[in-house]
Amino acid sequence: MEGATFSCASGVVRYHEPDDHSASERTVRFWFRRSTVEGRSSIRIEDELGLRAMHHGGVTYLREAPGRIQRITHGISWYGPGDPRRMVAGHELGVGYRNPNDYSMPRDQHGEPVEVDGRRGWRFVLRPPAYKEHDLAVTIDDATGCVLELRSLGVDAHATLTELDVDTPIDDDRFEYDGETLDDLQRAHDEREAHRNCDHGERPSTRVGARLGLVTIVVDDYDQAIRFFVDALGFDLVDDSPSTTDDGRPKRWVVVRPPGAETGILLALADGQAQQARLGDQLGGRVGFFLHVDDFAAQYERMLAHGVRFDEEPRHEAYGTVAVFRDIAGNAWDLLGPA
Repeated sequence: MEGATFSCASGVVRYHEPDDHSASERTVRFWFRRSTVEGRSSIRIEDELGLRAMHHGGVTYLREAPGRIQRITHGISWYGPGDPRRMVAGHELGVGYRNPNDYSMPRDQHGEPVEVDGRRGWRFVLRPPAYKEHDLAVTIDDATGCVLELRSLGVDAHATLTELDVDTPIDDDRFEYDGETLDDLQRAHDEREAHRNCDHGERPSTRVGARLGLVTIVVDDYDQAIRFFVDALGFDLVDDSPSTTDDGRPKRWVVVRPPGAETGILLALADGQAQQARLGDQLGGRVGFFLHVDDFAAQYERMLAHGVRFDEEPRHEAYGTVAVFRDIAGNAWDLLGPA
């Protein structure tokens, strides 16, 4: 099996993933253009609502909600099992891959010949990273090196490449949004919101636009912290990218975030004695983080099942139900539910 040699590709990916209540079936269309400069390949992904994600010029844009685009400059995040970047990665996905934060294939594994929708391919089984439980079956197209199918071997989640066109040139304007850059799109959206507020008798803000992007929690192990926030608390793993310290030592850029939230948490590995001394005591013992949930009872039971330590039994206050718990490092949080 040869590696992918095409310079550009477009196609359709259909993927299926379970959520808390039902199965989700989605279809996305993508346009991909390879670059000889590392990290500079371009991809545009659209779903039934329009632009879903785009990576171009070393910057990633993700739609968090209709009309809202998040700009990410510190790394590329996968957004789900049907992310076409995984599909066009082909033989690079896990084959000889040495990143411990993603799936990897044993060196001595030989692929099994299979067919997917009439295409001949090779099936491999990739081992999961520390924060995942199940192996991943990958079928790689013999002709193009693209991934024809991804399938989790533990949960009902899979993605299939249903259409593929390689080496048909893609125009530069494909990586813009209706002739506008994504920065223009975000600015236009903000202006519409300001006018909408005026229509409701509210004064538009004259302040410079600002939002809180990240807060930091210092931890002593990346993978244990990821498991805590993703499995026990139900957060999304937004980013887990290789990075370096100011003096050039390797580290990871790990960001988790509650589903649907705007502000994320940077999980930073304690570096040096001063940071080690603050593990679990970033705020001098007081509660420093507040997790609001719609269903307190369900979240409380989930956290108990994953061994989260609570300092008290849930209590009912005028502002809602609350219980203090400790995160993986020992910091105090309030778990808050509706009144």
